[in-house]
Amino acid sequence: ALLAVVLIYMVLCIQFEDLIVPLSIMMTVPLCTSGITLAFFLTAAPFSIMAGVGALLLIGIAVKNGILLIENTLQARDEGMNREEALLRACPERLRPIFITAFSAILAMVPIAVKGELEAPMAVAVIGGLLASTLMTLLVVPCAYLLLDNFRSRYFQRIERV
Repeated sequence: ALLAVVLIYMVLCIQFEDLIVPLSIMMTVPLCTSGITLAFFLTAAPFSIMAGVGALLLIGIAVKNGILLIENTLQARDEGMNREEALLRACPERLRPIFITAFSAILAMVPIAVKGELEAPMAVAVIGGLLASTLMTLLVVPCAYLLLDNFRSRYFQRIERV
């Protein structure tokens, strides 16, 4: 799973032509792991290879949600908005697509979690991780974007002074 996270980060760096913006998107990954951990703790389901497959699936969906949010923010900034205005516009606009994606995946996994013997750990991982990451993505990713963008602007101001 660590290799998958590194590869996703590299692809995002290439896509956004930036090293900082993908970091704010990758903040969704720890949110996924906290949701997975809590779901396995509450259900007492065994962690198996199928749970690892579910974690990979979950990371892809969570990162996609972060991309939707940040891409809309960057588009608004290209239109001339400042960071805060762009985030305040992007979050409500992307709320519905993010929720629809997450809850359709959750609803698809419920029968597997209930009846699937071998696939149940995968479904538990996806359901728990999506519940945690979807709700927290809308809070953590914008905050991480603001913090990292502030860091970048301060860092480059210091370089320009030298």
